[in-house]
Amino acid sequence: MNLLTLESSDLLPLIDAIAAAVVAKLGVQHPGPRLAYPEAEAAKMLGVKPHVLRDLRRRGMVRHVQLDTGRILYTTEQLTAMLDAKKQ
Repeated sequence: MNLLTLESSDLLPLIDAIAAAVVAKLGVQHPGPRLAYPEAEAAKMLGVKPHVLRDLRRRGMVRHVQLDTGRILYTTEQLTAMLDAKKQ
C-alpha cells in the first residue's frame, strides 16, 4: 500500500483557501487594525443585527467596554474571540 506523505507547510495554502471561503460564505469579516468598534460596526462584523449583539451584552453573554460618555465598544480581541467561537 502506498501512503501519501505531506508536510504541514504543504497544506497551508489549502487551509488558507478553505478559511477564506468559509469566512466569505458566513458573510463575516475579521476585525481590522482598530482597537475597538462601536456596537453597530461590531454587529456587522459578526454577521448579526445590532439588537442581537445589544441583547447578548445586556444578558452578560458578551464582553464590552463602556466609556464615560456611555458609548459601548467591543475590542478587536473580543470580536476576534467571538468570530472564532462562531466558527466552531
